[in-house]
Amino acid sequence: MRLRVLLFAAVRQSAQQDWIDVDVAEDSPVAGDVLAAVADQLPAIAPLIPSCRLAVDDSYVGNNTPIDDTSIIALIPPTSGG
Repeated sequence: MRLRVLLFAAVRQSAQQDWIDVDVAEDSPVAGDVLAAVADQLPAIAPLIPSCRLAVDDSYVGNNTPIDDTSIIALIPPTSGG
């Protein structure tokens, strides 16, 4: 199954793109599968992924959350400001 993952902030800057399409197994993919696929396809951002959160359909999710091909997926790194 092909999924589009939106990239934000430092992840977007490191990847030099706004989104990435990843392929995950058709049979019951979960959020952790998406993170692994992003790390495989974009090795430059792999070190950032452990500190990132995955949001699916506007809510943060854990690694075992099911994903389907209609999900809106975003990879969001930690941010700070002042």
